[in-house]
Amino acid sequence: MKEEIDIDPLLERVKTVSSDGDFKYAEFLYREILKKYPENLDVRSELHRSRRQMHINARTIDALLKQMFILLKIKYLRQRHAPGWKVLDEIEGFLDGSPSSILGYRILSKVAFSERLYNVAEFAIRAIPQERRSRSDWLRLANSLFEEKKFDEAVSVANSMLENDPDDEEAKDIVWRSSVDKSINKNVNLVMVDGCGSFVPPKVNSSEIVASNPKKEGENRAKSGNGKGKAREELFK
Repeated sequence: MKEEIDIDPLLERVKTVSSDGDFKYAEFLYREILKKYPENLDVRSELHRSRRQMHINARTIDALLKQMFILLKIKYLRQRHAPGWKVLDEIEGFLDGSPSSILGYRILSKVAFSERLYNVAEFAIRAIPQERRSRSDWLRLANSLFEEKKFDEAVSVANSMLENDPDDEEAKDIVWRSSVDKSINKNVNLVMVDGCGSFVPPKVNSSEIVASNPKKEGENRAKSGNGKGKAREELFK
C-alpha cells in the first residue's frame, strides 16, 4: 500500500478496533486516512466493503432528512470550491447512510473526476450495476480509463457505447485519442465495433521534424487541426 510510513499507524489502529467489533470507529478511521490520501483506493475499497457488511437500513424520517442535508452540504461545498478531500468526505458521509446508493456513487465519480482522481472515479462507477449506469456514467468511465492510460479498456467501454449509438461523437473521440496516445511507444491496431474498422497510427520519422517558424504558427496550427479531423473521419468510415 502506498504511503506506508504515514498510513500504517492508523491502519494498525483500524485492525485493532475492527477485531474488537467497533466497526463504526473503524469506518471513522478509514475516513480520516482518506482525508489525507483521497487517492488511496485500497483504503477506500476497504471502507466501502466494511460499510456494506455492517450497514443496517434506517428508513426513518430523521435518516432521510440527514441524507438530504448532506446532499445540500455537498452542493454548497462544490459551489464554494472547497478542497476536494472535504467534498469527498461528505460524499462518504452520505454513503454511510446509503452504502449502495447509485446517486452517492454517481456524485463520487463526478467529484473524483473533477479532482483528477481518475482511479477513484473508475471505482465509483464500477460500484454502480451495469444495467443502472447512464450514458454519462459510461462516458466518465471511459474517460477515467483513458486518463489512467488503460487504453484498451477505454476503447472497450467506448465500443460498447457505439453499439448503442454508432454516431456517438464523444465515444468516437475516446477511441481516437486512445489510439493516438497508445501509438506513442508502439504500433496500435484498435478494432471497432463492426469488427472491420481499424486504425494504425503512422510512425513519425524524427529526422523530418523541424523547428516551426513563429510567424507561421497560426497557419501550422490550422493545418494540424484539419489533418487531425480528416484522419479521425477516416477512422470511423
